[in-house]
Amino acid sequence: MRKIKFRGQRKDNGEWVYGYFMQHPFSDDPNLDKSVIVQDQRPYEVDPDTVGQLTGLCDKDGKDLDWWEGDVFDDAGTLKVIIKDKGCFWFENVKSKRRFLCYRIAESSDDWAHHIKKVGNIHKLLEQST
Repeated sequence: MRKIKFRGQRKDNGEWVYGYFMQHPFSDDPNLDKSVIVQDQRPYEVDPDTVGQLTGLCDKDGKDLDWWEGDVFDDAGTLKVIIKDKGCFWFENVKSKRRFLCYRIAESSDDWAHHIKKVGNIHKLLEQST
């Protein structure tokens, strides 16, 4: 069974937390915009724009790839970001917006998954560019 796990950046100190995601957990009031990730049984309020899901993908040998929604990769000089759309995880070329399904790449017999380099995530890269 695939692990369903999320990450997000804490609002109080900017650190990344990993765990279960909840939206509006403390109130029925939709005006209270609280996004929370529970890590080690402790709830942390996170910036909802930084929340991303673990893809749960493995390479052809069954090794967990630790790829998250929002991760950015360098593929021979071309930047690609993992996005989630229509229930699927995609690699999206940052410039052309062309997409490739992640699971096809991760399980590829040519071991492509180990030739690309994770260079960060979209949120960290946006912080660095401002």
